[in-house]
Amino acid sequence: MLSAVGRLVAGGWQEPDLSHGCARGSCYPATGNLLVGRATRLSATSTCGLDGPQEYCIVSHLQDSEKCFTCDSRDPSLPESHRIENVIYMSSPHGQRTWWQSENGVEHVSIRLDLEGEFHFTHLIMKFKTFRPAAMLVERSADFGRTWKVYRYFAYNCSKLFPGIPSHPQGLVDEVLCDQRYSEIEPSSHGEVIFKVLDPSIPIADPYSPDIQGMSPGLWGMQGWLVSGQVLTVTLLQTCFVSPTCG
Repeated sequence: MLSAVGRLVAGGWQEPDLSHGCARGSCYPATGNLLVGRATRLSATSTCGLDGPQEYCIVSHLQDSEKCFTCDSRDPSLPESHRIENVIYMSSPHGQRTWWQSENGVEHVSIRLDLEGEFHFTHLIMKFKTFRPAAMLVERSADFGRTWKVYRYFAYNCSKLFPGIPSHPQGLVDEVLCDQRYSEIEPSSHGEVIFKVLDPSIPIADPYSPDIQGMSPGLWGMQGWLVSGQVLTVTLLQTCFVSPTCG
């Protein structure tokens, strides 16, 4: 297994400071990319070339004359470096296309963003350099890693890879589903995975209500949150590739 992410966007906003009320502006500022400025808080359990040059081959390049390449992430300034911070921007200061890449043959790989505080997370966009993962999940912690809850599962075959997880929505704001739309073989490069915390197809009278923002307790069920509670609030965000759990 080789995971290669070309771009990662995590949209959200920080919990506002209400000590001065809302006289100085909106209590809920515009959504921004939570990764910008947090390169040191972004980590991956596997990165190619950290201990020395590693050769890798990309199946989607079989039609090209050049199929195999070298990853050397010891020096982040090298064009062959594929460290995790590369996912924040699609190109280096020199204009070269960049991406993060795991080691060849390593499964159960995860990416984690530590926000060091409470933020309201709204959406995630991942753009992959090569094939999208056959199975992955997005999960979050609202208590700095003490507990974790899955936001969404993704798989080409949900019933096989994540048995017991429903794939058809029931109209609940916080239901945990498995999505099969983003795990197909095509496209073989630059494919996207998009997750929105609040499904636009579900009518929500007030997205800033305490139930949605996470100020009231939820009810924990067998497969996820059954009623609203801590839907948007996150302190840690994690994406796990291939394995049903991060272990």
